[in-house]
Amino acid sequence: MASPKGRSYIYAIDFVRAGTIIGVVMVHSVRFALAASAPLWGGLLQMFLQYGRESFMVVTGFVLAHQYLDRQPNWWSFWSRRYQAVLFPYLVWLALFVAMSYPLWPLIPWFKEYVRVLPTGNGHLYYLVLTMELYVVAPLFLALVAWGRRHPWTLASFAVIWELGSWTLAGYLGERSFAPQMLVITYTGYFLLGGLAAAHWSHVRTWAKAHAAMVSALVVAGLVLMAGVYGADWAWKHSLGFATNVFQPVSVVYSLIITLGLFTAGTWFEGARDRRPTWDVWVRRIGNASFGIYLVHPIFVHGWLDFTGPSALAINPWLNTLLTALVALSMSLLTISWLQGRARLAWLVGKPRTVVGRLRRVAAQSPKSSTLTG
Repeated sequence: MASPKGRSYIYAIDFVRAGTIIGVVMVHSVRFALAASAPLWGGLLQMFLQYGRESFMVVTGFVLAHQYLDRQPNWWSFWSRRYQAVLFPYLVWLALFVAMSYPLWPLIPWFKEYVRVLPTGNGHLYYLVLTMELYVVAPLFLALVAWGRRHPWTLASFAVIWELGSWTLAGYLGERSFAPQMLVITYTGYFLLGGLAAAHWSHVRTWAKAHAAMVSALVVAGLVLMAGVYGADWAWKHSLGFATNVFQPVSVVYSLIITLGLFTAGTWFEGARDRRPTWDVWVRRIGNASFGIYLVHPIFVHGWLDFTGPSALAINPWLNTLLTALVALSMSLLTISWLQGRARLAWLVGKPRTVVGRLRRVAAQSPKSSTLTG
C-alpha cells in the first residue's frame, strides 16, 4: 500500500506504536496502583514495562527519516505543520494538568505555576518538549541519518555508546539538581537508531523475519538481565526510587531489546493482517491514537484510582492495577476517537490537518457541494 505522497505505508510501525502506548499506560498503572502496596514486585513489573519513552523515540526518528530522508522538505512548512500538531496541544493539556494539581483560582498563583513548569511539561508532558526540540534540529538529524546510510554500523555503534554514557550521566547528574533528561541531546542515539532503521528498512525487515526466534530469546534474556539488576539495586539500598531509576545503563540495553522485539513482531503483523482483520483494525486504531492516548491517559489512571481508593477493589492491588490499565486505555481511546472525529476539536490531539482535510474532501465529493461550486 502506498501513502498519498508515494512512500510505502509501513504497517509494522502501527504495531510498534500500539505496543508502546499500551506499555506506557500499564507502567503508569503499576506505578500508582501496585508499587505503593507491593513495592518489591510492583517495582520489578514497572521496570519490565519501562521501555515506552525509548521505543517512542526510535519510532519518532523512524517516521521522520521515512517521510523526509529522500526529499528535501520546505523547512518553514515542516516547522509550521509540526508545531501546530504539538505546541498547541502541549499548551492546552499542560494548563489542564496544572489545574488538576494546583488551584485555578486565584489566577495569578496558578499562572505562575504554569509558567514555572512550561519548560518541563510538568513531568508527564516532557516528551512533547523533547519532540519540539528534535524538530528544531531536524535538518541536522536527517543529515546524520543520510551519512549513516553509507556507514550504518559506525552510526549505530555511536548511537548505542552515546546512550549508555548519556543515561549514566543523566542518572548521576539528576541527583544534583540538574536535568539533562529534558534535553534532546540525551536521547540522540534513540532517534538516530530509528532513522537508521527507516533508511535500511528492507534489510531490517528481512533480518527480523529470518531471526524471529533469536529475537524472542533475546527478549527473554533482556527480562532476566533487568530482573537481576533490579534485584541487585534493591538489595543494595532497599529503595524503590533507586531500583526503578530509568537512567542507568541496563535500561538502554533493555529498552533497545524490547523495541527490537516490537519491530520484529511488527513484521509478523504485516503478514498476518489479512488473516486477522480484527487485529488489524484494533492495532491500527490504537497505534494511530497513540499520541492522544499519551496526552489523556493520566486523567483516567488517577481518576479510577481516586474512585476505587475507598472501595473493596483497593484491597487487591493486582486486580486494581489491571482494571486501572484497562479503564485508562479504553477510556482514552474512546476520548481520542471522539475528539479526532470533530474538526474543531481534533487539533487538541495533534490531528488538525488530517481531520479537516478529510471533511473537506467529503464535502467536495457530495452532489450538493458539486452543484454549489459548479
